[in-house]
Amino acid sequence: MKGKLEAIQALRFIAATAVVVDHALSQLVSRAFLPPRWEQYGWHCGQAGVWAFFAISGFIMIHAERENFGRGGGAKAFIAKRLVRIAPMYWLASLVALAALLSTGHAPPTVSYVAASLLFLPSPAQPGELIRPLLGQGWTLIYEMMFYCIFFCAMFLTFYRGAVSILAALGALVLAGSVIKPLAAAYDPFTVAAFVTDPIILLFGAGCVIGLVRRRLDRIELSHGLMAALILLGAAVSLFVAGRFGYPMNFYARAPFMLLATAAVAMCAFAKDRSSPSSRIMSLLGDASYSVYLFHLFFLNALFFAASRLPGFSRAAWLYVIAAVAAANAAGLVIHVFVEKPLTARLRDLVAGRRRQTRSAPADMRPALRPSPET
Repeated sequence: MKGKLEAIQALRFIAATAVVVDHALSQLVSRAFLPPRWEQYGWHCGQAGVWAFFAISGFIMIHAERENFGRGGGAKAFIAKRLVRIAPMYWLASLVALAALLSTGHAPPTVSYVAASLLFLPSPAQPGELIRPLLGQGWTLIYEMMFYCIFFCAMFLTFYRGAVSILAALGALVLAGSVIKPLAAAYDPFTVAAFVTDPIILLFGAGCVIGLVRRRLDRIELSHGLMAALILLGAAVSLFVAGRFGYPMNFYARAPFMLLATAAVAMCAFAKDRSSPSSRIMSLLGDASYSVYLFHLFFLNALFFAASRLPGFSRAAWLYVIAAVAAANAAGLVIHVFVEKPLTARLRDLVAGRRRQTRSAPADMRPALRPSPET
């Protein structure tokens, strides 16, 4: 399993685009440009994207970190890499969200809520509200960080024991949570306990299982894995529309759709990498998916404000969804190239330099080491 996993990268782009479509449809429904039912369709589309993201995360962690299980410093290096990759851009987007909130004249949020948001801790803005951080879509990153913490602890074990421990921990959390919020309940988690034990975390485990199976069946390659993944995701959305399902939806009703999203990730995990201009473009857009996810709402709000005032907008509302997808991905790509990529590279160099400096220093000097001003 070599290369950049182009199909997985392409699926990340598709998943981020699904979230953009969700929010674009929500904007149209909120201003009565589309019937309310379309918000349900958009919500399900966005959920499918999130489910795919979570399964991808589990797969990538198992794929990338296998050799670091049970090794001295492996767990520490893992958590440092994940923090560098996730936290700085999330903090930047959260501060932009805070500035946008204050500019609209809303009451400033509490210091504790802002701190919880920046530290990836689940907390509602007000008692009784849904648990959402300053950056609304950042709720998924709270789950990501929770998964990374579980993964970090498991890395002190050997690979297979660690993998089993991860699956056991996720399963135990969901089992415990079913006492707090039954799996048959259709309401969203409003308490911290219900939030952190939501069955959605099983998707990380599903991704880990895909990674384990892929390691065992390394020689299997699917020539059209990405196409199969697109069909599966399309089926997940089409069946929802055809069956006239709606939210709130309990775990048992969601499970078949979650399985389809997980199967899509599996198809991409086994897909054969292809070196072509289209695959390279999709891979680049996949690289930018994190920036797209974090910042797309800011651009969508500006785009909708301008577009909805154009003559005849109500008759061409569907064109707005296409424009929103194009604008969000273009803006996310610019942010990725000029902000995310250089910032992440610089921070990784700092962390790597600190690690090399610590390893090369005499043992009695290591506690006293501090980064130099140049680094």
